[in-house]
Amino acid sequence: MQTIKLFISIAFIFFIVDFVRSQNENFLLMVVDVQDFEIIKEEAEEEEYHEFLKEVNGAIELFEPEKVIYIKDMSLALSLSFKGKSVDTVSFPNLDAQLNVVNSQIFTKTEGDSFTAKGLEDFLQKHSDYQFLVVGLIADGCIFSTLKSGRKKGYEMYIIPEAIWARSEKNKTKYLAKYKKIGVKTYDKN
Repeated sequence: MQTIKLFISIAFIFFIVDFVRSQNENFLLMVVDVQDFEIIKEEAEEEEYHEFLKEVNGAIELFEPEKVIYIKDMSLALSLSFKGKSVDTVSFPNLDAQLNVVNSQIFTKTEGDSFTAKGLEDFLQKHSDYQFLVVGLIADGCIFSTLKSGRKKGYEMYIIPEAIWARSEKNKTKYLAKYKKIGVKTYDKN
């Protein structure tokens, strides 16, 4: 009898996971800049940062692997010398080791707006009718630039507030209001 109950419970769990994933079939999840930044980890309380990563990983679990896009930040630096000037790339850390990476769809950007990531435009041409759920770092930086750009491009943009990192709760509250003002919606995980 207990074997039957266990089987039914497992079947129900698989049904719920499939149902939730089917609700996300018109969404792409964009995981922005969740990299091994020491400065972020130094500023954050460890428990708070782990909760943030738990929320990001929870969002990733809601999606089929092919519907998850990872965006990495790489900055440009202007170098001046007696030989002239040059623009160099400054490599930032790898994706956070605790981040659930479910595929190799990792795009690198050199600007705040994730839609400028190299190769992303080609990828999106195959997925033009999608809405975006954006999670990651940092509320007043790359997340805001990405959401604003997505809205300008005509995409429906969504967030999970708990999966957006901010330098302070006050700053996060301020930017959540700005997101709403530009038409960004809160994603319902249920």
